[in-house]
Parts: sequence; C-alpha cells; structure tokens
Amino acid sequence: MKLRNEYPRPQMKRTNYINLNGEWDFKFLNNNELINDSSFEKKIIVPFAYEYPLSGINEANTHYDRMLYQRTFEINNEKDKKNYLLCFNGVDYECNVFINNKFVGSHKGGYTYFDFDISSYIVIGTNTITIEVIDKNDPEQVRGKQCWCKPFGCWYVPTSGIYKSVWIEEFKLDAIKTLLITPNIDDFSFGFSLDTYYNLATNANIKISYKGKLLKNIDFTLDNKNNKFIVYLNEENDVDSTMFWTPEQANLFDIEIELYKDNDLLDKVITYSGMRKISIDNAGNICLNNKKYYQKLILQQGYYQDGGLTPKDIKEFENDILLMKKIGFNGARVHQKIEDPYFYYYADKLGFLIWLECPSAYEFSNKEITNQLNEWTTIVTQNYNFVSIVCYVPLNESWGVKKVVNDTKMQSYASALYYSTKCIDTTRLVSTNDGWEITMPTDIVGVHDYIKNGQEIIDKYSSYDINSIYPQGRKLIANGFTYNNQPILFTEFGGIAIEKEKKEDDWGYNKGATNGEDLKERIKDMLSAIHKVNFQGYCYTQLSDVQQEVNGLCYIDRKLKFELKDGEILFY
Repeated sequence: MKLRNEYPRPQMKRTNYINLNGEWDFKFLNNNELINDSSFEKKIIVPFAYEYPLSGINEANTHYDRMLYQRTFEINNEKDKKNYLLCFNGVDYECNVFINNKFVGSHKGGYTYFDFDISSYIVIGTNTITIEVIDKNDPEQVRGKQCWCKPFGCWYVPTSGIYKSVWIEEFKLDAIKTLLITPNIDDFSFGFSLDTYYNLATNANIKISYKGKLLKNIDFTLDNKNNKFIVYLNEENDVDSTMFWTPEQANLFDIEIELYKDNDLLDKVITYSGMRKISIDNAGNICLNNKKYYQKLILQQGYYQDGGLTPKDIKEFENDILLMKKIGFNGARVHQKIEDPYFYYYADKLGFLIWLECPSAYEFSNKEITNQLNEWTTIVTQNYNFVSIVCYVPLNESWGVKKVVNDTKMQSYASALYYSTKCIDTTRLVSTNDGWEITMPTDIVGVHDYIKNGQEIIDKYSSYDINSIYPQGRKLIANGFTYNNQPILFTEFGGIAIEKEKKEDDWGYNKGATNGEDLKERIKDMLSAIHKVNFQGYCYTQLSDVQQEVNGLCYIDRKLKFELKDGEILFY
C-alpha cells in the first residue's frame, strides 16, 4: 500500500523528486541494541506512526523509545550532474540518518522539517536509507497533545517516528535553502529574503503572475548567502483593493524563482504569496488589510480516524477547511500541532485564517526552555510564507509554565517567547499565553472560559475589571502585569458533548447536550451572548471528537452531530 504520493512541500515545488512514502522495513529497538545488529521483523507504511492503524502496525497500548526504519531507492547514471536532498516533513522526536551505512546527520524536534545533502553518500544504482528514531515519554520535550503516560482528559495516544512525508529532490551545484516572502499592502510590494546552500549561485530570476498574467520578470545579482530584494507591483484597480487576500476572496500571486551560475540554471522553485496584512489600529481594533475584521475561529486539533496526526489523503485537509467554512467559521486555531504543509496550503487557497500554536512541553526546566525555544523559532521561520497565518501562540493556558502567574523566571520565559517570535516575524500578531495568566508583552488577550450558557457569559464579561477577572478560576492577567488595551478575544468556549454518547472516561465540559438539536441551540445561545460583549472574535472548541475527547461539532469521521439546512450558517 502506498499513500500520500503528492509532492510534499507545496510552498517550494521542484520538478524532479523521488517520493519515499510507502512500505519500509521496521523494527522496535531495545535500549542497548546496536543498529547494525538488527534484522527487521515488521513492515510499516510511511508516513504513519506505529501507534495508528494506517501504519499497518497499530500498537497504541505500548510505547517504544527506539525504532529503526530502512528501505532502498534507486539513483540513475546522471549522479555526476546533480545533487540530491533527502527531505523530511516531520519525524517525532529525534532521529539519526544513514545512507549506505554511513552517518549523514541527525535532527531533533517533531514539528519541524529538515533535509540533508546526500550527494556524497549515494551510488549509482541501489541505495539503502536507515533511520534510527528516539521518542521518549519525556514531558520536557515539545509534545502538544501527545500524552507522556496513559491517555487522559484531553491528552491522546502519542505519535512516534516518521509521521510526515519523506522524499528526495534534485538540484545542480547550488539551491535555495530558505525563502521568505513578505507582502506589503501599503506600497503593494513583495519583499524576498533568499538563502542558498553553498553560496555558488550568482544570479536569480523572479517572475510574478496574477491570474495567469505575468506582472514582473526581474533579474537580481546575488552577493552572498542571504540576499534581499523588493519587487513593487501595480494594482489593477485605482479605486478598490481587489487584489488583496481575504477569507472572502483568496487572491494569490504565482511566483517562480530560478537560480543561475552565470547562464547555467542551478535550481528552480515554484511558489505563491498573497497581499495580506494583519494589524492593530490606534483604536485597538484587529484589522485585516487595514479594515476592522471579526475573527470567527474554531479549535482544530487535526486528528484523523485511522492516522492520528496524519490523514491518509491531503484532500482531508481541504475537506476540513470547506466544512469549517460551511458552518460559518473564517479561521481556525490549530491547537497543539504544527500541521502538514498542505493544510496551510489549502487555507491559503480557500481563504481561511490560521492561528499557529506551539505544541507544549510540560515540565519547566532549562532543558524544556532549550527544546521549545529552538523548535518554536524554527517553526515560525518555516511557516512564514503561508498567507493564511495571522497569529502566533507560543504558550497555551500556562502549560509548561504552570506557576507563571507569580514566578518571575517563567514570566521572563514567556516574554522571551514573545520577543523571539517578533525577532523573526513582525508582520503577525502574538498571543503570548492564550487563555489566562497572561504576561506582557502580548498583542492579544485570549480568554478561555467553558461557561455554561449565554446569560453567564453576559453576567461575567459585559462589565468587569480585566485585571481582576478569573476565567475557569484562573487569574486572567498574571501578577506584576497590567492590561494595556489589547484586543480581547474569547478564544476557547463551548466544548459540549452529547451526554448519552459519552462513555465513562470520555471528556467534555459541563453537562452535555441531549442531542444534536440541543447542541445547536446551546451554541446559538452562547454566540448571541458573545456578540453582546466587546470581544473582537471567538474560538469554539472544537471541530471533531478526538479519541476520548468527545466534544466536537462532528465525530472523528467528520460527520456533523446535527443537521444544517440549506444555506444555514450556525456560527456568525
């Protein structure tokens, strides 16, 4: 069985590649077992974690710290004319990579992609790739919703090993390593920051098109590894800004970049971007493209029925976004997970706002700080070009910094996460510790409160001193800080299960609804109250059930728990 055959990275498409998804030899390793002494006992389907059915193994009840993967691939006799990158979209948590029994490199962090130039390790003909993976039940590593003990509450079966696509792609002599594209709607330009692997390319050509029409075709001289360019465009309408990107009109520009050494083409990537700006105006309003914009978000955990964090087909990403838009949402807070690039790609293409949240670690220490800072700053850089992303969430509900309400060291760390995010990206908003015990600075105050009904929302939030409010019994603003008129959003509420469908250990907030229609009526009641309070948006928990957390609007197979009449919009 071979699944996920698409080109794995839609923001940086190259033409020639070898997809390595599919069947691999696989083995669980004992703690002291040597790699070279191993014979393979099992087969696994990549890119699915061994804990889930689509992997072909489905061992959710036993955790293994070490795993070994192996497969072969073929290289033709043009090796001397090309270089080869071995690319991974995600391996949880640490890995060591070998080609033909030679060590190539290692990587740490389950939510970042990485690659290795394997040109000097391969031979013409058959090559063997071997990957050792280490994934411990360690609360100091960046985990998200992956439990470090038996699944409980809203923490789930872990995801271990290769759980995103693996592939090889070709280039000549030098290639684009990092490409950052920054839209500027105020002067209608795109800024480019381009970094190559070996600083051998001498020229770059950038073509920008819109709806099939070539707008710019510009050559640039490359001076060093990090090169910066600005390309100014002309708007097609002198009165209205018809070329901006919004959830209602997801306009995108096609971009093609070529690298040359003199006249020799070394590398070519195909990508895209959009003219989009997220900001806060002088009156404290969140604005999209300089206009006040109300965010109607849903919490999206991104778990799938048989693949856990990995769907069997990228169309499931598209279907999820279309479903969320159909119900009335204009965006999602992707919760405790960094998605596959195709989720953000479809958000860009379909018009859907995304809040990018750092998966949490859970035991505050110098090790946790190092793990999270390193992984988070890489995450921000790697997802910079997705137009749909408008907000970053480094911390959620004080997870990993559980004493942040008073602890000055934890408060300093929260501030460090804010500033490290802004060092990389000043164009998006940051909600530093979304939910409660919020530290400063933050661009947004996100309130989490699983309140029972609409009247309680009005009673609690219509008129209050924000410095003394307690959502879910937790102080909203951490001690030592003062609210500074940031926009306030109700970024978690709801979480209603259907009571008769809950099993003994299932998770849902408050008393569940009696049926799907009752669920709809309770949501309408809370939404009516939220719109009467001065929030600048909301985020409902959640799209789908996940394992024992059964408080979704739909089941894990994405079947809605209630009926929507033709044209009916539940969330508004």
